[in-house]
Amino acid sequence: MSQASPRIFQQSGSLAEETHRNVCSVILRRAPHEIFTLRGGRCALVAQNASSVQDLLALGECGDRSCGCSRTNRPWVRPAFYTEISERCKNSEMRGAPIRYLSVGSGALLSDLSVVCTLMDAGITVESITVVDSEYATGMHDAALAQLAAFVAPAPIVAFSSTAALAEACLNGSHLRATVFAHIDASHVARRESRSLAVAALAAGGFAFRLNNKGAVTDATMDCWRRRSDDGATLELALRRQRELLAERPPPDADARRFLLSDDDCDALLETIVGAWPLTAEWSAARLPSSWFDVEVESSDGDATTSTTSWPVSEAQAAQPPPSG
Repeated sequence: MSQASPRIFQQSGSLAEETHRNVCSVILRRAPHEIFTLRGGRCALVAQNASSVQDLLALGECGDRSCGCSRTNRPWVRPAFYTEISERCKNSEMRGAPIRYLSVGSGALLSDLSVVCTLMDAGITVESITVVDSEYATGMHDAALAQLAAFVAPAPIVAFSSTAALAEACLNGSHLRATVFAHIDASHVARRESRSLAVAALAAGGFAFRLNNKGAVTDATMDCWRRRSDDGATLELALRRQRELLAERPPPDADARRFLLSDDDCDALLETIVGAWPLTAEWSAARLPSSWFDVEVESSDGDATTSTTSWPVSEAQAAQPPPSG
């Protein structure tokens, strides 16, 4: 049965600061094989070695071993991406201000928990969370949404089931625009749709980050854009062109829920800060605990575990600076 969109998940009160610290420490500093498991085809948390995450076990993310962002064979990729998000926020004019976080293709939210923990660890307050995924219309991730809402309480989580619905809400003023946007290895959301949503749903000066899966043998890459300020005329022109195109060629039903602008209009409203930056082991090593380079992750599905790999990193490689911008 389809659920109404958007849906709000919010709990009164908040967890003790010590609980937040403990969860953040587990997520950010423990070796992957100690805290993650492959369960039901997904990568999920395991509480056996970390009881502080007991109330977050419904959360999950892609468990495909062939994925270039996999916790099993390239466990540094996601944490390096999350760290870059927090560093950009800390070192910009939004430093010290609470952020409104938006994630597209967010699914079972384990990746978003990791981003939130990285931001909290950097002293950044998350004011609200907006997530969008077509699966939210089915209710299949309600447990994950409720558990993340309990962790970030009293901040609300607002769940949309289509990019079109979220874009419309932001454009008509019924939903506050975000200051940080994340697209974390969600291949069912194309790059154009992701950038179009960033145009509609980001406040001026807000950051958009995209993690790109390039497969098991190629380094994943990261893009970062910043929403340009404009007087509304550029956006209105882009929306007018979109309406004219839709009138000429109505989309198939499956595409009617997608918000799409042209690439040129996205370029006019999004400044490229970082383009296709490779998240290599060498670059990531200077930014992450050494434990993150242990790639053995246990499986509760009975699959064989992957072998542990050592990643020797030279001082010159580790000292490579982050992307400029």
